[in-house]
Amino acid sequence: MIAELQDRLKGARQRIRRVIVWSGVSWLVIVALIGVAAAGLFDWTFHVSSELRLILLIAIGGVLAWTALRRLIIPLGVRISDLHLALRIERMHPELEESLSSTVSFDREVEDRLAGSTVLRRAVVRRALDQTRDLNFDDIVNDRPRSSANRWLIATALIALLLVALDPFGAYVAVRRLVYPFTSLEWPKRTIFAKIDFPERMAKGDPFTASVDVKGRIPDRIFIEYRFSDGQRPPASSMVASVDTKDRFVGTLEAATQPFDFAIRGGDNETDWKHWKM
Repeated sequence: MIAELQDRLKGARQRIRRVIVWSGVSWLVIVALIGVAAAGLFDWTFHVSSELRLILLIAIGGVLAWTALRRLIIPLGVRISDLHLALRIERMHPELEESLSSTVSFDREVEDRLAGSTVLRRAVVRRALDQTRDLNFDDIVNDRPRSSANRWLIATALIALLLVALDPFGAYVAVRRLVYPFTSLEWPKRTIFAKIDFPERMAKGDPFTASVDVKGRIPDRIFIEYRFSDGQRPPASSMVASVDTKDRFVGTLEAATQPFDFAIRGGDNETDWKHWKM
């Protein structure tokens, strides 16, 4: 008879552990998603160095380890005895009057003379069985941690899916740069130099004019820098926005008297040095 109660208590104990495992794993996923998303956005905003990405990865790993310890390892390490479960059931059902806890305390194999009359003990067992037959032992399983974890998991997953949907390649770059901090993979340029026009050859002393069409994020200023064949390298000068279109910038050198190289930079982009000869 006691075995029947023990089987029911065992089922309740297993359900408690399933709640712990589900909520614990859910929180691990939540923390991982939030950590990766936050690190990716931080990297996307500031284009951080490999060393800082490594620190971010270690920090996320540390938070995951702490979460696993707090949400999984410690809770699963707590021993949940039949007596503990019986006492919880009796707190929910005072009418049992300790008959259930007394029943699970009885040794099924060894008759203890100090435990009282065998007849009385059997009567307590029968009473406990009769009183608990219609009780649902699942009532002692606190499902709120799993419900809370489910809500957070759904919300976090939806936000993560939205970020991926908005920029799939950017999400890939963010994850790869975080998981492999020393990768050579760079973020796509947000300022794009779509087209650069300049005369390939012209007469000595004529003005040199270069223009660039800018797409994506258009910065406030675009610079052109010159490097002359005699070693001179004047400070970079600002290119002027075209009156015809806001995404075209024009830079002019008043008189080209010797061969030179020039490069254009602005926002997060810059060109290689381009050579011009007379």
